[in-house]
Amino acid sequence: MTLNPKMTFCKKCPVARFCITISLQSGVFAVIISGKNMKISHISKHPNAIPIIANWIVDEWGDTAPGVNFKNITTSLKREIIENKIPKTFIAFEKDRYLGTASIFENDMSTRPELTPWLAAVYVDSKYRNKGVGSELVKFVMNEAKSLDLKKLYLWTANKMNFYQNLDWKFFERTNFLNKDVTIMIYEF
Repeated sequence: MTLNPKMTFCKKCPVARFCITISLQSGVFAVIISGKNMKISHISKHPNAIPIIANWIVDEWGDTAPGVNFKNITTSLKREIIENKIPKTFIAFEKDRYLGTASIFENDMSTRPELTPWLAAVYVDSKYRNKGVGSELVKFVMNEAKSLDLKKLYLWTANKMNFYQNLDWKFFERTNFLNKDVTIMIYEF
């Protein structure tokens, strides 16, 4: 097993002074934050997380996005396990606790079908927010996208522009989507 540990001083995380990230050959990404051991992997390795992810997505976006309901999300996630292509969904976990999720979608904005692919459905359980989980999920998906030879990723956000700018995402444009003003951002590899 080849380990490539990288220790970084964590300025944003109120809990950790240092974060250590380790890429494992098995495709699992380990993050040690203040002595805690968080891992990130594809949902195919954690199919029992599908209902949890579906509930998170429905709770966060179900009232604003058409077609976002428990049945549609679980069906999509189950299909993703079988097919080895985008979309790809990842889960952050620590032992038997699921902390958050993030995905790569072909498209996450029906009004801009020419923009593809997207970082999407970034969600961290409220108990684990502001502890570096979201940043690590986003960085993991960015690395995964690069390993798939994607040249860029888009995302849209209503209120987290600074969070993504701190991860080197760039402003692309402002637009109205789902009856709210949002910012589209881009990351180019």
